[in-house]
Amino acid sequence: MKERIKNAIQKFDLDNFYESSLNFFNSLGYDSDKRSKLKIPDYDNFVEFFPPYSDTLQIDKIKAKVSEWNEIQFLMQLTDDDINDSEQLSMFHSNKVDTSKFWFFGIINGLQKNIQLFFCFKK
Repeated sequence: MKERIKNAIQKFDLDNFYESSLNFFNSLGYDSDKRSKLKIPDYDNFVEFFPPYSDTLQIDKIKAKVSEWNEIQFLMQLTDDDINDSEQLSMFHSNKVDTSKFWFFGIINGLQKNIQLFFCFKK
């Protein structure tokens, strides 16, 4: 597994941010067919993509430094079924984590084009 992660990081390509991000999460054992690449990967289109959840996400534009975002992508969604079907995601099979959906996102940020990959969950 360490080798897969190392390869995913070494092959990360900012020009193909969406696919590189998915490849990285896949190397960690996260994969789902519930994906949607934003055609225009900016904040306004991102929020428009999530209209029923925009209140839940509650992105503080100043704290999140939205003005510095070069690109944001919704990468995938994992559900309880995806997690239950995967042995590699066994860390979620505990009484400590209550899940319904996990959303995975990626952001390219600032002039140095720093990469931020993260996920959040929604009940």
